[in-house]
Amino acid sequence: MKKRILAMVMCLSMCFCVACGTNRKNELNSNNNGNDNSGNDAIENNTDVTGDTGTGGGAGILDGTTDDVETVTLMCRVVYEEDGVLLLAGQSGGASEVYRIGTAGTEVVTESGRFISGDDIEAGSLIEITYNGMIEESYPAIPNGIIRIVVKESGFDDLCDMYLEVLDDLWEVDEGLNRNITELGVDLSRTRLNKAEQAAVAWRFGEEHGIAPIEGTFEELVEWGYINEESWYWENGCLFSIEEKETEGTYNLNTVTFDAQKWSSGTGAYFFVDCTSVQSATGEWSDYQIGAQAIS
Repeated sequence: MKKRILAMVMCLSMCFCVACGTNRKNELNSNNNGNDNSGNDAIENNTDVTGDTGTGGGAGILDGTTDDVETVTLMCRVVYEEDGVLLLAGQSGGASEVYRIGTAGTEVVTESGRFISGDDIEAGSLIEITYNGMIEESYPAIPNGIIRIVVKESGFDDLCDMYLEVLDDLWEVDEGLNRNITELGVDLSRTRLNKAEQAAVAWRFGEEHGIAPIEGTFEELVEWGYINEESWYWENGCLFSIEEKETEGTYNLNTVTFDAQKWSSGTGAYFFVDCTSVQSATGEWSDYQIGAQAIS
């Protein structure tokens, strides 16, 4: 079974370099795709990064300011924004394609050419980053030499932000289940988010609570030794998961229905059941509604 762990050493300050961690129980140096979560692999495996050399610069350059400068472009979804600092998920979908950048001092424009502040970039936006092709070996990875950020005017989708809200709400209810935990499991594999978006949401959730997230299903966490299969108990941790369910759109709008839960043992779990949210025509997801809550 493919292992799908993202266990990183957390750094909760707003510095941009965070060392990649390894799963201490499995001594893995790979993510769930078998690739190292380094900035170099983000370059090698990112099929959405295309090089443009010579005059004219990379895609997204709206004038001649980058003539004779080698550049590449990177398409990302903004997962989280705070004070102009962006947590990003690459759109070619690899789990290692999680990036963090600061927008201070960088030219930020809309696709139509209107200049805006980095603080105005919203979670859910698609952005195109033009940079010098170098990425720091950190996690999240950091593209260097950013020349310009272009905010796309279509494709907005803030589902990552909505699922972060769900996870945070789960954390707050029945806090005894996750109080003083040192290991945090996150499973978003049964959602429509791509692997990079799943990894970025898990990272931000763990960052908020000071714990390196471990991405994996219940079965994988049992296999890796975190959850005791005989006693059905995770001594040091809690698994947070979201699972989407089949649903039909309402009045031509996109609807998502899902269950969410946190689990620490067979008799220690909390559930949000039959939750729903509707996406507007412009891509924003509404506040989710909980059908029922349950505890075990």
